[in-house]
Amino acid sequence: MNRVQNLRKDMGLEVQDKIRITIQRVDELIDSALSSNKEYICTETQAFSLELVEKLIDGKEVEMDEQMLIMKIEK
Repeated sequence: MNRVQNLRKDMGLEVQDKIRITIQRVDELIDSALSSNKEYICTETQAFSLELVEKLIDGKEVEMDEQMLIMKIEK
């Protein structure tokens, strides 16, 4: 959630702006954690959707606990 909030800030979005989060699949453990916590992540980040995809174009690389995630946030 911290990484999402940092990307929101970098994009100049307001706290109340709703977003769409897309994340490229990494591995089974991370993908499962993201899927299991999808509702919580969306609530905390003001996202109306969180989608895991096989390949993400135009995403940003974000480090998370020794893993690199490719993530895209859209308003």
